[in-house]
Amino acid sequence: MAVDWSIYALADPVFFESPEKTAEQTLLVPSAFASAVTGWRRERRRFWEVYTPEGPGVPPLPELGWKIHVSATTANAAQVLETTADHCRSAGIAFKHLGSTQLLEAMNSKYAPRSAGGKFLALYPRDTEEFRRTAEILAERLAGQSGPYVLTDCRWGEGPVHFRYGAFREHWCWTEDGELVPAFLRSDGSRVPDLRRPGFSTPAWVEPPDFLRPHIERRTAPSGAFDYDVEQALHFSNAGGVYTAVRRSDGRPVVLKEARPYAGAAPDGTDAVARLDNERRVLDRLAGLPGVPRVHGEAVLGGHRMLAVERMEGGTLQRWVALNHPMLTWREVTDEALAAYTRRAEAVHAAVTELLAQVHGRGVVFGDLHPANILVEEDEPGAGPRVAFVDFEMGFPADRDIRPVLGHPGFTARARTGTAVDLHALSVLRLWLYLPNTAVLGLSQEKAEDLITEADRLFRPPPDFTTGLRDRLAPEALPRTGTAARTTARPEVRIDRAPVDWAAARASLARGIAATATPERTDRLFPGDPQQFQVEPGSFAHGAAGVLWALSVAAGVRDPRHEEWLLRAARAPHLRPGFYDGAHGVAFTLDHLGHREAAAELVERVRPGLAEVTDVSLHSGLAGIGLNLLHLARGEAGHPARHEAVGLAERVRDAVRSPAPRGIDRAPGGAGTRGGLLRGWSGAALFLLRCYEATGDKDYLTDAVRAVHRDLDLCDASTDDVLRVKGGIRALTYLEIGSAGIGMVADLLDAHLADERLSTALPALARAACTPYVIESQLFNGRSGLLAAVHSLRRHLTDVPGDHVREHLANLHWNALAFDGHLVFPGAGGLRLSMDLATGSAGVLSALSSVQEGGHPVLPFLEPRVAHRLAAPAGERSRGGREGGDS
Repeated sequence: MAVDWSIYALADPVFFESPEKTAEQTLLVPSAFASAVTGWRRERRRFWEVYTPEGPGVPPLPELGWKIHVSATTANAAQVLETTADHCRSAGIAFKHLGSTQLLEAMNSKYAPRSAGGKFLALYPRDTEEFRRTAEILAERLAGQSGPYVLTDCRWGEGPVHFRYGAFREHWCWTEDGELVPAFLRSDGSRVPDLRRPGFSTPAWVEPPDFLRPHIERRTAPSGAFDYDVEQALHFSNAGGVYTAVRRSDGRPVVLKEARPYAGAAPDGTDAVARLDNERRVLDRLAGLPGVPRVHGEAVLGGHRMLAVERMEGGTLQRWVALNHPMLTWREVTDEALAAYTRRAEAVHAAVTELLAQVHGRGVVFGDLHPANILVEEDEPGAGPRVAFVDFEMGFPADRDIRPVLGHPGFTARARTGTAVDLHALSVLRLWLYLPNTAVLGLSQEKAEDLITEADRLFRPPPDFTTGLRDRLAPEALPRTGTAARTTARPEVRIDRAPVDWAAARASLARGIAATATPERTDRLFPGDPQQFQVEPGSFAHGAAGVLWALSVAAGVRDPRHEEWLLRAARAPHLRPGFYDGAHGVAFTLDHLGHREAAAELVERVRPGLAEVTDVSLHSGLAGIGLNLLHLARGEAGHPARHEAVGLAERVRDAVRSPAPRGIDRAPGGAGTRGGLLRGWSGAALFLLRCYEATGDKDYLTDAVRAVHRDLDLCDASTDDVLRVKGGIRALTYLEIGSAGIGMVADLLDAHLADERLSTALPALARAACTPYVIESQLFNGRSGLLAAVHSLRRHLTDVPGDHVREHLANLHWNALAFDGHLVFPGAGGLRLSMDLATGSAGVLSALSSVQEGGHPVLPFLEPRVAHRLAAPAGERSRGGREGGDS
């Protein structure tokens, strides 16, 4: 995921929550600052307690320089803080520290952000000499103290003191790829990126002082004793990486598992090294067992432990299902195809069951059985599969009363020990092979009954499937309190039984969203995706603005308390100007709700920063901002907002005509592309189309078509007569990134002109949205977005059998849950409930409303404004559920 979600899943079992909200926190307060200190200002900034010397004669902090980071573990954090804070007070050095041991534990956990891992304290010396003196003193006073290596930094000596050159004050700048990133403010007033990626580096214009060279050379020196050539990184976490490699001494291909000392801590406190040692012991006990990797040696690189294991054949079970599941097609799924898949899936599960029994026969519990840890190999269709297990770090002796502290969402058994842990995961795996959205079981174990019934209805697996799974996946007898007690599997309005009353379902969704509101908080109004803690709390995608818009247009619901919350949020400083992640989306919603003065004031406040924006997308960039300005102009030719929108449109047109990737043709910092409505060229095309409609200038229309063509260039047409966006390891069909969003804009353009490439592509784009196999319910990257797209593109589906609007509606119940009895839906990954527009219940609500008779556009600015050249198929309109629409 874009945000390291795990640190936001610590404080609440049902909603993503900021880790400082953990109920019981052991606050860390240095005795030197236990009470107010004259000449010092203390303030809290999210996770951090910040201490700054102030007063007459105290020079301000410089903008940038050599900063010091001190790492620690939960065991020694208080002592390290005491020593460091005492020196900072006596020397007058500004510093900050994480506010509790729980926050430190979270930031050192396995899936915490790697760039932040280990940073317990940050110190800001005013000049190079003060930096040198401070580092030397702390290195001496903290000698022998342990702490993780800070990956962005260079270590001073062998202790927990680290350093890097960086910004002391918060500044931001835009990159050529359209990213807003932390920045250095240079003496000439220019801003350049301050990239905080794992791996020590210094800006090109900075010459490290001579006293740092020994430390830097030790950090960057090659390791001649390392006997492996790394080929590819398979996975990274704060615990370390997993790599394919070749051993130089004998040419043997291996997998290297890296473990960082004191980092990647599990909830029980064990670090990555302890788990790697455990894995070595488990693999030694399983040595010689077919399907379990052999150990080929150990090594140390840069202080990190490495375990070399056999490179097993086959792909992950996740990949096997993605390649073979029969419902991954727009074509009619036959009984024969379902039966054939069922036979293969049962054969794979039988092979996993057999291998697991052999592991148990050696007295070992795997402890982390899930699809990504299972490899499958088939010589040819019809042949029996061979399976292998990888990643035994959570393994343990079967006679020990142990409950694994890490696990895959939906597969963990919180009340089981011993081999029962694996047998529970094995049962979940059997269900997952048919309906791979079992992460929802982590929110409600009772949901297993619904999924078992649905898998049995669709696939007709062997008779023992239903009876066996109902017994093995029966809810555990666990105490449920707080939000967990309010979350169940069965909402008051059932959407899994025909006929479905979709009007009642939408009303229930609105009540469910309202039940989660917290207007007393300032950091969020509704629970949503972890992204809401990274951008504006009122933002349209993940914050309050999108939820309030959806409630208003899709359910006719407004609440003065919630609107007042958004008005307060609009008055706060806004860093991002974008529509879905910043000020313009908030302004759009305020304007929609009638708060026009507040909307205009907010737009004016962020206007000075627009000149620097390099993002051209609808989500965060010029396209979304320009569309909102056109909206605020309300068709007035002389309106200042319209004039400004036209200026932004010229910049977007320049980008469309330029060959530069702009973070779309090549995704920033990752594989694949970002073609689609919200992140791709199609959002730019939508803006240019609306400029054409506002001005009558056909050059806008020409460039809008050119923009969609650029997105079509990013599509893969190799399978099943569909177009999907090449997203790296996956081909994507969704609204945010994917072919569904491209199709919706191409359809709007197709109403204005005949373009052969658009006309040819539209049926293939529409077919891609028809697949019934969709794991998540969300709007931006899930079923709700495909539902809206199929409805919008139905005129291009004349050769496609079936009613795919009805099919998407019928399958929506796979993800449905209840909060206080009201219908709600999980967010990204199915890990927590979400109310936001992008990932949660508000997005589902908007999609449901958009496909009903006379419904509104699923997202702003997508409404058709001219009659289409092609009529929808005769007599067709969107229908709801298995048996029709609202009843």
